Amino acid sequence: MKFNIIVVLCAGNFITPEDYNDYIKINNTNVYLGTVNRMDAAVMMEHNTESYIVVGGSKEKVLAMKQYMIKKSVKKPITCLVSGPSTSGNMFALNKFIEENITNVTNIGLLSNSYHFTRIYSFIYKLMSPYSHKHSNFIPICSEVIEPNNSSQLETLNMINFESNGVVDLKHDEYSDRLKHYEILNQT
Repeated sequence: MKFNIIVVLCAGNFITPEDYNDYIKINNTNVYLGTVNRMDAAVMMEHNTESYIVVGGSKEKVLAMKQYMIKKSVKKPITCLVSGPSTSGNMFALNKFIEENITNVTNIGLLSNSYHFTRIYSFIYKLMSPYSHKHSNFIPICSEVIEPNNSSQLETLNMINFESNGVVDLKHDEYSDRLKHYEILNQT
């Protein structure tokens, strides 16, 4: 499939193009985050897209994501969106971008790790405007299908457990304070 845009959602600990890790510790539990897996899958998808959007909770994170992709020889345009520091913030910023920049029906690939899609689609249905739904075909791209990973089943199950908390938080409107920030850094 050919995408007009592939959106790469930031894995929380991406700090510089050289400083990232596929795992984090939450409450002394080793948890699979999939940072490298997600970014390498994005690079491998270049022949399937016209452009990219990298979206994350700080200017440093999105610029690091863009630099990582450029160092891996990505030539397609990469737009950087700075958002609130969570999936809800990412989706809020993406919604604003679509409302302000997309005029035709657009195939948008949402690239993330498998554990993340339940929450991503919960946010799409709760946060995206009717305009965004009308002008965008949101298509999931699972990074582990593109670029298999070496995570243990336990570490992945630990992350699924933490992700389920995020879905419950969404039902209780725990994310409303993260829906404020939106900034386009560049479109090249």
